Amino acid sequence: MPHIVTGARLAMGNSFLTIVSAEIVASQVGLGSLIRTSRNHGRIDWVFVGIITLGILGFVSDRVPRIVASRVLRRYGVKL
Repeated sequence: MPHIVTGARLAMGNSFLTIVSAEIVASQVGLGSLIRTSRNHGRIDWVFVGIITLGILGFVSDRVPRIVASRVLRRYGVKL
């Protein structure tokens, strides 16, 4: 079970990266689009806001499943 949880966390990180990359390339709304348009207009402050927001979202999307899985699996004696 720990391997399945680890695989799910890795898959979530890869899918998050793919979604943001697709937003940067082909979207008109979203954080990727915000970063791209801010870069094109020379708004470095908004570029950093977008990057920091993506970092926080990535951190949270990794920690929440880890915490939930560790609490659920603790009753079965499994440690993550």
